[in-house]
Amino acid sequence: MTVRVEGDRVILSGPCLVEDAEPLLLALQAGARMVDWTAATRLHGALVQLLLAACMPVVGQVADPFLRAHVAPLLQAPVGEGIKALRSADYAGPHQDPVRSMQ
Repeated sequence: MTVRVEGDRVILSGPCLVEDAEPLLLALQAGARMVDWTAATRLHGALVQLLLAACMPVVGQVADPFLRAHVAPLLQAPVGEGIKALRSADYAGPHQDPVRSMQ
């Protein structure tokens, strides 16, 4: 199982596919206080969106280089500051300002 609950912690492991979005949502709604993604090898975009929306601590260093470089900084930013992380000079994304490039 790629999404499991241990106490107040949700543990993500292995490849977390779109089918895992609902169990993650249910775990978050049940009162989880943090998410550990150390053992996750891949996260579908639906799970990333849930983690971003949940605004709760995500602990551990995820193995996937893309998630570590592009998603982890957003999850570690204070609430409301994620977009600033995207716009910072340290963002290693493909565009200078990915938000403006979508407008």
